[in-house]
Amino acid sequence: MTVYVDDMRRPARVGRITDRWSHLFADSRHELETFARRLGLQPGWVQRPGTHREHFDLTDSKRVLALRLGAQPISYTLDVPSLLAARRNGSSWTPTPTSPEIGEAVGQGETVTQLVNRRCPLESSPCPYGGGRHRADRCVFVGSGGVALCHGPAPEQEALF
Repeated sequence: MTVYVDDMRRPARVGRITDRWSHLFADSRHELETFARRLGLQPGWVQRPGTHREHFDLTDSKRVLALRLGAQPISYTLDVPSLLAARRNGSSWTPTPTSPEIGEAVGQGETVTQLVNRRCPLESSPCPYGGGRHRADRCVFVGSGGVALCHGPAPEQEALF
């Protein structure tokens, strides 16, 4: 079973819940629903059912739980566009080589919550990706040394919502 969790972490209010939101994907509908049940998600909460964009929206706490239960972390900016394109075309898909670094950091004893809560050393600095000030909400920290893996500003891509 391959289940993926992206690192979008977009602040939003959905119904009564204000949180940072990300997405849960899987290689098949069955895998997605099975894993979602393990997270306590209701089958009716699936987004875009039956399409190449089928996913569940996750709050930060559910995202952390999904990673602890074995979901593979992927990049919203690097992986999700190619994942959606592969699904639309019916072709196979593999995450970018940078994605496993997040899982390695968790495997080295650093919790996802610790990684998420660190402050980016580039915050409020000119962004190395251009476009004004650096957006720290796009950063993930890897390993005990606190190396920042910045995904930069989100490119134009197919909307999931």
